[in-house]
Amino acid sequence: MVGHSLGGLVILDMLQGLGADQSLPAGHVVLLGSPVGGCAAATGIARYAWGRWLLGKASEGLKQADYAVPRYRQTLMVAGTRAVGLGRCFAPLTVPHDGTVACSETELPGAHWVAVHRSHSGLLISQVVLGQIVTFLEGTARHNRRSGIG
Repeated sequence: MVGHSLGGLVILDMLQGLGADQSLPAGHVVLLGSPVGGCAAATGIARYAWGRWLLGKASEGLKQADYAVPRYRQTLMVAGTRAVGLGRCFAPLTVPHDGTVACSETELPGAHWVAVHRSHSGLLISQVVLGQIVTFLEGTARHNRRSGIG
């Protein structure tokens, strides 16, 4: 499963909800700029009525900071470091950041983590990011075959 930003949080919530009764086979999760440690930019946007309307119920997930690597899933987090985006207009972001999410907001203990020089939206269309995803998936698949997993 691959999720960008809030989409990654949706994946983590879904897998956490499955818990020990997980009906899906073991696999991989790739998160692109997902603010697992909360999102200062979203908090800044939520200060405005239009921002609360725009974010809707998603604003609660963007405040949450208790995400964990899903059980039975090797996880990769790709964070951007190209500071281009509107998020920085709504809150001071810790450097480095991708213009919307600070790298520190993407830290997920137990996940593989890599930073690339791309903006938040740029993570979606980057050949460099695609290369990181492929390397991660191929490397973990090779490791699992040697270990007799999967």
